[in-house]
Amino acid sequence: MIKKTLLATMLALLVTGLAAQEQANNGFDARKLLNPANASSGTPASLNLQYLDSWLHELAKHAKSYPPSFDSPAQKAQAIRDATTIDGALNALMTAGPADPELLRRAGFVNSMGHNLDIQGAAPKAADYFSRLLRIAPDDAMGNWMFGAFLGSVGKPKDAIPLLQKADALGVVDAAFSLGIAYLMTGEKTKALESFEKYHQAAPNDKSVEQLMAAVKADRVETKHVDQVPQEAMEAFGKQMASFYQAPSQEAFDELQRKADQYWVPMTDANNHADLLMAVAIARISQLHNWPIANTSLGARAKGLVQGTSDTARYVDDDSKVDPTKLDVWWASFFATGDTRYLDNIFQFAGLALPKDNMNRMLVIGAATWSFKSNCKQHPKVAAFARNKLATATLSKSQADFAQECVAFAQASAK
Repeated sequence: MIKKTLLATMLALLVTGLAAQEQANNGFDARKLLNPANASSGTPASLNLQYLDSWLHELAKHAKSYPPSFDSPAQKAQAIRDATTIDGALNALMTAGPADPELLRRAGFVNSMGHNLDIQGAAPKAADYFSRLLRIAPDDAMGNWMFGAFLGSVGKPKDAIPLLQKADALGVVDAAFSLGIAYLMTGEKTKALESFEKYHQAAPNDKSVEQLMAAVKADRVETKHVDQVPQEAMEAFGKQMASFYQAPSQEAFDELQRKADQYWVPMTDANNHADLLMAVAIARISQLHNWPIANTSLGARAKGLVQGTSDTARYVDDDSKVDPTKLDVWWASFFATGDTRYLDNIFQFAGLALPKDNMNRMLVIGAATWSFKSNCKQHPKVAAFARNKLATATLSKSQADFAQECVAFAQASAK
């Protein structure tokens, strides 16, 4: 049971400004999270979880899986606003007092949908909320299922399986279906069919699982886990991505997209953003050459970046927001197009003195310095860029020294 005082709840909402929001867009209204106290009946103030769950249910109709489904861009934009507002409200409530399993579960769920909506930072927040939930309530049936399903959706089926097994044992019907999908991703066809059959018995009206089982039995579903892709094949693909700008063609682009859709899951973990970087590369190539983007899961993300309407697209395009991931975005953009403006973006941070009082800037400078020097060795165009920078009269001494060091490093590596 959630224990919140009226004062704590009101402060949580007021501090974040959520109580001042309007319902002009018919969106989620954080003010309705609070059932006010009734002095005449002596009923204390409480949280209106029914209202919250109605909005989570509405979001789930469109964004429970990727890619999300909407009737219009405006409807998607409203969903993003609602998910962001709900996340902010839940975070405020948990900041105002001890975290409650009911809130942590819902916060994890809304951020898992936020990830499907391409809301920047939603995936790690979902993982954090679910992890916190299971630390204090390890037998939370729905929490185990939601976390397991989320991990499966971000390409971590091996981590998902124990959670889904537990949720299944705790009686969550849908966990058996999610477990079957996870088993398919790990190449365990027999276990997948057993899980699908269990789900089918519990939900006989769901005809989609019958079709899925038939497809698995007929070997029409790929059951080879992406972790089984040879390491050398993925390394070759990485080199293909990094050198695309050197010999671009539509045939090479189509092949790159096919391999990207095959490899992005095993190449992605919670921190390296490989899926984002592949989507950036595909989007940049398509924009430069006007070549079509494939209708794949990764292609859908790339199309979203081209459209420029999501939070992720705005982050990618905003050169004023710089962090280590943005450096990777710029490198991916350069490798895709060969456009040296991305090298300009990176070089402005390379070779600078490391600050002691700004951790983000320190990380950016360190990453820019290391990656630029390394790529001078691998890419003649980067080394040529460094040589051209040496002729820039406005270059600071530290960056001039760094550019000279990069040129010498590239020359020594070429011998």
